[in-house]
Amino acid sequence: MINNQTLSNERILQGLRLLNEKHKAYLEDEGKWLDGGFETLVTIDANHADPDLSTLMVKKEIYMMLPNDIRDDVQRVIDVE
Repeated sequence: MINNQTLSNERILQGLRLLNEKHKAYLEDEGKWLDGGFETLVTIDANHADPDLSTLMVKKEIYMMLPNDIRDDVQRVIDVE
């Protein structure tokens, strides 16, 4: 089933995939610890009753390890609280 949240989550994941290309050099050198690319920055809210309607949440401990310029790009894709 496709719903608005599914579309929103897919948009976010697509944006993070674009960052994989933009920051390819970082991922190959300093960011090897981000195995799987920038998609590893997000997770589904496990507390939500319906996973299909759950929003993506940023893993802040990983996010904070990124350089400031990359954090700015991530914030353009998904809200970081």
